[in-house]
Amino acid sequence: MKPLIWKMAPQRIGERATGLSVLLLILFLLHWLKPAPYRIGADPVTCKAPVFVQIDGEIRHPGVYSFCDPPYLRELIKKAGGLREGSLLPGEQRLAPNSGISVTKEGGELRVQQHEIPSSFKITLGLPISLNRESEEGFTALPGIGRSMAKAIVEERVRRGGFKSLDEVMGIPGIGPKFYERMKPYLTL
Repeated sequence: MKPLIWKMAPQRIGERATGLSVLLLILFLLHWLKPAPYRIGADPVTCKAPVFVQIDGEIRHPGVYSFCDPPYLRELIKKAGGLREGSLLPGEQRLAPNSGISVTKEGGELRVQQHEIPSSFKITLGLPISLNRESEEGFTALPGIGRSMAKAIVEERVRRGGFKSLDEVMGIPGIGPKFYERMKPYLTL
């Protein structure tokens, strides 16, 4: 059996130029008319020291949102997409900077509880955690600190009645000057 050989007629230069022109026109239009990129999440914050607030519970889009100033509760709920069901809560409550809010439904009524933002979120956002208020579990979010070291920090804090300065943490076995310098940016009193 003889193989099939497809013969193509040589293209004319005019056809090539037309094809190239159409291709360039399509590429130009795609570049010029490209849609704006779709972004998920909050708008970028252009303030010097943003304030972060975490919200969860009966919210359409739970998460951490940033503001230039401490927001009002209504403002935070609106930015988080609103409530899953029901109406906005009455009252204008200004929220503490870098805090957390839980919106729960109890007996058909919405209830708001304010709490501290979890330490893992704080570390991710570059916010320091409190040496005098953080829990054992919260300290484990710090790089290089495990459960036993976190427990030692909490026990030393209780023994001292709270830390007066950050460098007092170097009195804990296992925290020397080098380790302290690495963890210092993540801590506050």
